[in-house]
Amino acid sequence: MELRVKELCKKNGIRMKDLANKLGITRATLTRNIAGNPKLDTLDKIAACLGVPVRELFPVNGNETLYGVVIFNGASYKIESIGELENLMKIVNSPKCY
Repeated sequence: MELRVKELCKKNGIRMKDLANKLGITRATLTRNIAGNPKLDTLDKIAACLGVPVRELFPVNGNETLYGVVIFNGASYKIESIGELENLMKIVNSPKCY
């Protein structure tokens, strides 16, 4: 599952290279993160830099259902709805983008 980061960057006029710099990572690392299963803190940082809630990073189908796996504290969580993602987000602190 590929996250919607490229789409959101384009929508907000942000280059992927600039987003990677804000995150303190390389463009290649950012690309691997959005194409794979990034950790929850990584999702949180990306969302903060883009100014969107984490749920906006996930692709959705017509029923507003999203699908993916989130890794948090070494555990994998299968996410099948926005509600499940929001519930998981309630248990973590939202780091700020530097």
